[in-house]
Amino acid sequence: MFTIYRALNKKTGKSYIGQTKRHLLDRIDSHYSNSALTKFANALRESEVVDWEWSAIDTAETIEEAQEKEGKYVSDYRAMTDGYNSPNGVVTYNRESRHKMAAMKKEKRPWNAGLTNCYSEETRRKMAYAKLGSKVVQDEEWKKNKREALQKSVGRAVICNHTGKEFPSVGEAARQLGVAHSTAKRILSGKIKNGTISIRYKN
Repeated sequence: MFTIYRALNKKTGKSYIGQTKRHLLDRIDSHYSNSALTKFANALRESEVVDWEWSAIDTAETIEEAQEKEGKYVSDYRAMTDGYNSPNGVVTYNRESRHKMAAMKKEKRPWNAGLTNCYSEETRRKMAYAKLGSKVVQDEEWKKNKREALQKSVGRAVICNHTGKEFPSVGEAARQLGVAHSTAKRILSGKIKNGTISIRYKN
């Protein structure tokens, strides 16, 4: 079974659409561990975990069906033209990144070039973590805290009290009902009442 999912940046309103056969939380975690310079990876590095809402928006039985549905949602959410999906997985580099890469090429040959087993097991472990960047998993406690933060960022299902229709997340409910994301959250929290829109969390 494949899951098609959406990552919504609540500050920008822009989306990323992806597909996975893994548990959604595991796929989210791998996104944060990605050291590539794609639009989406850059966006994750430049924001906080709480800035994002993740939700499963559809399922598929085969890879062909998953790719077809992924393409449909990329189009529906304008994730390619005004979001974080990159065409054909093309890596994009901003000006700062290009300068850094150019500077690295001019640097002298490192002292350990060509050497093997020049680091202790502990040092290699720390380096393996460090190469993942600012979101690096430094220890088990950090892993636990990050996992909890990711769980909170996964969208909760929402139900319309009038029609009984279920939405995979607050963002999706807001989009289909034609209200702002912040308005939908305030309705759900009971801070405001809307005569035409009545929604609640599924759980």
